[in-house]
Amino acid sequence: MKTNLFIAILLFPLLFACGEKNTVSVAHLSDLMDIDAIEQVEMSNNSGTFYLSPEQLVSFKKDLHKLSYVPGSGAKVGAISMNLTIKGKKYGLSSSTHGQYVEAHSSIATKNQDQLKPGSLIYFKTNGVNFDNYKKL
Repeated sequence: MKTNLFIAILLFPLLFACGEKNTVSVAHLSDLMDIDAIEQVEMSNNSGTFYLSPEQLVSFKKDLHKLSYVPGSGAKVGAISMNLTIKGKKYGLSSSTHGQYVEAHSSIATKNQDQLKPGSLIYFKTNGVNFDNYKKL
Protein backbone atom coordinates (compact mmCIF):
# COMPACT_ATOMS: atom_id res chain seq x y z
CA MET A 1 0.00 0.00 0.00
CA LYS A 2 2.77 2.43 0.95
CA THR A 3 4.66 1.49 -2.20
CA ASN A 4 1.65 2.34 -4.41
CA LEU A 5 1.20 5.68 -2.66
CA PHE A 6 4.91 6.44 -3.03
CA ILE A 7 4.79 5.62 -6.78
CA ALA A 8 1.67 7.75 -7.24
CA ILE A 9 3.33 10.70 -5.51
CA LEU A 10 6.37 10.38 -7.77
CA LEU A 11 4.36 9.97 -10.99
CA PHE A 12 1.83 12.76 -10.39
CA PRO A 13 4.25 15.67 -11.10
CA LEU A 14 5.62 13.84 -14.13
CA LEU A 15 2.15 13.32 -15.61
CA PHE A 16 1.19 16.93 -14.88
CA ALA A 17 4.34 18.23 -16.61
CA CYS A 18 3.73 16.11 -19.71
CA GLY A 19 0.30 17.65 -20.18
CA GLU A 20 1.53 21.26 -20.09
CA LYS A 21 2.21 23.35 -23.18
CA ASN A 22 5.82 24.38 -23.70
CA THR A 23 6.75 27.55 -21.88
CA VAL A 24 6.86 30.37 -24.38
CA SER A 25 10.41 31.58 -24.82
CA VAL A 26 9.61 34.44 -27.19
CA ALA A 27 10.05 38.00 -25.99
CA HIS A 28 9.26 40.09 -29.07
CA LEU A 29 7.25 39.93 -32.28
CA SER A 30 10.56 39.50 -34.10
CA ASP A 31 10.98 36.15 -32.30
CA LEU A 32 7.85 34.92 -34.08
CA MET A 33 8.13 36.44 -37.53
CA ASP A 34 10.71 37.85 -39.92
CA ILE A 35 9.76 41.52 -39.74
CA ASP A 36 12.33 42.48 -42.36
CA ALA A 37 10.56 40.22 -44.89
CA ILE A 38 7.41 42.41 -44.84
CA GLU A 39 6.83 43.53 -48.42
CA GLN A 40 3.76 45.71 -48.05
CA VAL A 41 1.44 47.10 -45.36
CA GLU A 42 -2.14 48.22 -45.77
CA MET A 43 -2.93 50.49 -42.83
CA SER A 44 -6.41 51.44 -41.63
CA ASN A 45 -6.42 54.10 -38.94
CA ASN A 46 -7.94 57.54 -38.28
CA SER A 47 -6.31 58.79 -41.51
CA GLY A 48 -8.23 56.26 -43.61
CA THR A 49 -7.08 53.15 -45.43
CA PHE A 50 -3.84 53.37 -47.38
CA TYR A 51 -0.62 51.55 -48.22
CA LEU A 52 2.57 52.59 -46.49
CA SER A 53 5.18 54.30 -48.67
CA PRO A 54 8.65 52.72 -48.87
CA GLU A 55 9.90 55.26 -46.30
CA GLN A 56 6.97 54.56 -43.98
CA LEU A 57 7.56 50.82 -44.36
CA VAL A 58 11.13 51.22 -43.05
CA SER A 59 9.81 53.12 -40.01
CA PHE A 60 6.98 50.59 -39.53
CA LYS A 61 9.45 47.70 -39.40
CA LYS A 62 11.49 49.52 -36.76
CA ASP A 63 8.30 50.05 -34.75
CA LEU A 64 7.39 46.35 -34.98
CA HIS A 65 10.80 45.44 -33.55
CA LYS A 66 9.80 47.36 -30.39
CA LEU A 67 6.73 45.19 -29.69
CA SER A 68 7.18 42.82 -26.75
CA TYR A 69 5.22 39.61 -26.30
CA VAL A 70 2.70 39.44 -23.44
CA PRO A 71 1.77 35.78 -22.78
CA GLY A 72 -1.73 34.97 -21.58
CA SER A 73 -3.00 38.47 -22.11
CA GLY A 74 -6.05 40.07 -23.69
CA ALA A 75 -6.86 43.62 -24.69
CA LYS A 76 -9.50 45.70 -26.39
CA VAL A 77 -8.28 46.49 -29.90
CA GLY A 78 -9.82 47.14 -33.28
CA ALA A 79 -9.71 50.81 -34.28
CA ILE A 80 -6.47 50.29 -36.18
CA SER A 81 -5.83 47.37 -38.51
CA MET A 82 -2.66 46.52 -40.34
CA ASN A 83 -2.54 43.94 -43.11
CA LEU A 84 1.01 42.77 -43.71
CA THR A 85 2.16 40.95 -46.83
CA ILE A 86 5.08 38.55 -46.38
CA LYS A 87 6.11 36.32 -49.28
CA GLY A 88 2.71 36.92 -50.88
CA LYS A 89 0.79 35.85 -47.78
CA LYS A 90 -1.41 38.23 -45.74
CA TYR A 91 -1.23 38.59 -41.96
CA GLY A 92 -3.24 40.91 -39.74
CA LEU A 93 -2.48 43.02 -36.69
CA SER A 94 -4.98 45.10 -34.71
CA SER A 95 -4.51 47.90 -32.25
CA SER A 96 -6.38 50.98 -31.04
CA THR A 97 -5.68 54.69 -31.09
CA HIS A 98 -3.01 55.34 -28.47
CA GLY A 99 -3.35 51.64 -27.65
CA GLN A 100 -0.96 49.84 -25.38
CA TYR A 101 -1.40 46.48 -27.12
CA VAL A 102 -1.38 44.88 -30.55
CA GLU A 103 -3.36 41.72 -31.24
CA ALA A 104 -2.48 39.07 -33.81
CA HIS A 105 -3.63 35.57 -34.68
CA SER A 106 -1.08 32.89 -33.86
CA SER A 107 -0.84 32.08 -37.58
CA ILE A 108 1.31 35.21 -37.93
CA ALA A 109 4.19 33.20 -36.46
CA THR A 110 6.55 32.10 -39.20
CA LYS A 111 9.15 31.16 -36.56
CA ASN A 112 8.75 29.34 -33.23
CA GLN A 113 5.16 28.27 -34.01
CA ASP A 114 5.55 25.40 -31.56
CA GLN A 115 5.70 27.98 -28.75
CA LEU A 116 2.09 29.08 -29.36
CA LYS A 117 -1.29 27.44 -29.09
CA PRO A 118 -2.61 27.00 -32.66
CA GLY A 119 -5.65 29.14 -33.46
CA SER A 120 -5.09 31.49 -30.55
CA LEU A 121 -4.87 35.27 -30.30
CA ILE A 122 -1.56 36.66 -29.13
CA TYR A 123 -0.78 40.08 -27.71
CA PHE A 124 2.17 42.44 -27.77
CA LYS A 125 2.85 45.56 -25.72
CA THR A 126 3.39 48.57 -28.02
CA ASN A 127 6.03 50.12 -25.75
CA GLY A 128 4.96 53.60 -26.84
CA VAL A 129 4.44 52.95 -30.55
CA ASN A 130 1.28 54.69 -31.82
CA PHE A 131 0.17 53.24 -35.15
CA ASP A 132 -2.25 56.11 -35.58
CA ASN A 133 0.77 58.32 -36.32
CA TYR A 134 1.01 56.81 -39.79
CA LYS A 135 -0.70 59.16 -42.23
CA LYS A 136 -1.98 58.76 -45.76
CA LEU A 137 0.53 60.46 -48.11
